[in-house]
Amino acid sequence: MDLSGTLSEPEQNELNAKLRALEQSKGSQFAVLIIPSTGEESIEQYSIRVVEAWQLGRKGIDDGVLLLIAKDDRTVRIEVGTVA
Repeated sequence: MDLSGTLSEPEQNELNAKLRALEQSKGSQFAVLIIPSTGEESIEQYSIRVVEAWQLGRKGIDDGVLLLIAKDDRTVRIEVGTVA
């Protein structure tokens, strides 16, 4: 999901297709989120909040991954999803 307007619509569609194919072939959930900024929140806290809200990963396997890009902050974070 690109909330920063960085990717064109065809680029977003291609990325989403690749992420769906990965989930279908391996079962793992991999999400990409591009935002302008995390605001006052640290990128670590922001990414944890997103992973929990989106419930990335399969229960007991914990194979979810979030790639969070905060464009204007110039920060990137990879967060592993664990479902309780």
